[in-house]
Amino acid sequence: MITLPQDLKTDLKALRLYYTAENAVKILQDNVKNDHATLLQNLARLEIVEKKSRSIQSRMTLAKLGRFQRMASFDWSWPDEIDQEKVESLLNLDFCCRSLKSADICLLAQALGKKKARTNAGLLVA
Repeated sequence: MITLPQDLKTDLKALRLYYTAENAVKILQDNVKNDHATLLQNLARLEIVEKKSRSIQSRMTLAKLGRFQRMASFDWSWPDEIDQEKVESLLNLDFCCRSLKSADICLLAQALGKKKARTNAGLLVA
């Protein structure tokens, strides 16, 4: 069993190494057989993933997007007026490379998923 000094968690949080602070014992157990360089490399990789996740969450909170469903759960069988290929092209930002009018999606009638598409496009850019 690995035991850590009492102040280590506080010190790691002060350094903004939040993932390491919360998972230090697990990280050490997973890397027992690794050399120090590999341990540090794994630690850095885990911290980068955690920081990116926190950054996205922070930006979503600041953007005040609220709750929404991802486009992956959108029912393309209704309504018929939505051009799935154009929406997916817009979400993939293909319009930057091709001539595609992003206004096409904004000129549709009510309750057709325009807000959902715009919200998901904003999330993909973040």
